[in-house]
Formats: sequence, C-alpha cells, structure tokens
Amino acid sequence: MRAVAGVTVKVSAKDVVQARKLREQQLQAAVGTRRVTVKRLTPKFTGNWESDFRGAEIIRFQKTEDTVVRSAAAWDEQNLYLAWDVRDKTPWTNGAQQPENLYLSGDTVDFQLASDAQANPKRDKAALGDLRLSIGNFQGAPRPCSIARSRRPSTR
Repeated sequence: MRAVAGVTVKVSAKDVVQARKLREQQLQAAVGTRRVTVKRLTPKFTGNWESDFRGAEIIRFQKTEDTVVRSAAAWDEQNLYLAWDVRDKTPWTNGAQQPENLYLSGDTVDFQLASDAQANPKRDKAALGDLRLSIGNFQGAPRPCSIARSRRPSTR
C-alpha cells in the first residue's frame, strides 16, 4: 500500500460492515464446513473439558496465531448442551451497535444444526429443519444475535 497524492478515499460505517461480512465469508470458505455428530451424554460442567465432555467430539481450531477455540456439544432426554472455550487477546469483545451486527462486529459463538439427513450436505443455504444459534456480547451482556430456523413457507 502507498499514498497517492491528491486522492481522498472515504469509508462509511456501511462500508466497514460490508468489508467485515466479506472477510468472514472468505475466512469460512478457507476453513470449509466442519461437521460433527453430537453424541448422547450429560456433561458434568466442572470446568475440565476432557472430563465433562468425555466421549463427545471436541472441535479445536485456530483462527489466528493468538486465537484458539474449542467447542463441544452433547444431548440427553432433557437438553442440548453447547460449550465454547475461546482464548484470544480481547475476550468477549464486540462493538456492534445493533444486535443483528454482532457476528460482523466482534466476538460471537455459533452453533448450526442440520436435522434433515436427506438435505444436500454441500448446500450453501439453509434447508428445511436447519437451525443456527449465534451468541455474542451486546453492550456488555451475552445475547443471542440470531436464532434462525428453516421451515416450510406459510400458505396463509
């Protein structure tokens, strides 16, 4: 990058949101789609992941050199259990001004569930029965930033 004399570039808040969205899409495309089968068990929640989710697949990935993430899921007759452990320089920081921008504006965690085994596994749009839950820190408090279910269109 270098300065060009006599040229001014203005970047609006809307441009920043769009740029973040494009960056997230590119990062997701680079990582690819990760899939895990959620096993039936009741975690203990002692704080020891290996013990609490023994038998469940713990997903580990590293988004950047200083960001390491672990996540796990399990279910029993009463509940679906979701857990994330995110280690980074600015934990749980999000600068979103609106809840719908949490995913684009900082730290969030995300859970996506595909419930239809017959749906195309390579789809890039939600299929009937898919669920996505994103949670982020909105103005100092944890908050769901989106809960999306895909269902049949209404005939009303």
